[in-house]
Amino acid sequence: IEPDEQVQIRLMALASLNNLPQDRETLFYYNVREIPPRAKEQNVMQIAMQSRLKLFWRPKAIELKEGEMVPLQKVTITRTAVGLTLNNPTPYHITVGYIGTNGKTLMPGADSIMVAPFASATQHLNNLPSTFQLGFVADYGGLEMFKVVCNSVQSLCQSTPAKKGKI
Repeated sequence: IEPDEQVQIRLMALASLNNLPQDRETLFYYNVREIPPRAKEQNVMQIAMQSRLKLFWRPKAIELKEGEMVPLQKVTITRTAVGLTLNNPTPYHITVGYIGTNGKTLMPGADSIMVAPFASATQHLNNLPSTFQLGFVADYGGLEMFKVVCNSVQSLCQSTPAKKGKI
């Protein structure tokens, strides 16, 4: 693609779409690599970039109504000796984009984590406090913040939607 030109990419469903699970979301990755043209001058720095986009296919059987959200309240959180475990009993992929205490700064060692439908995942964190916040990535990219209170290790934590800026 030359400078100031555009290209449109069209994604189409194939017949094999019917072979995908109908009771849960399916995750696809779309990889794009941008390679700059050869420089005509010397001493020019060029940068090649690669983007990896996640595409979720949601079958009609689990489509959400307009304004309806993924039922994040069903996700269970357990505090462990090494961090926390998230159990996702829903048919949707759940992504945690924030783990912290003040709604702004990530806890040391915290990273985003994606939990597949009907699966569990563990986030290793040292010195996890008994009260913290989790930010789940919503369908349109915003964070749905939840206050989490864990009374002891290996026990199920209590989570409630957090009020903005409060813990």
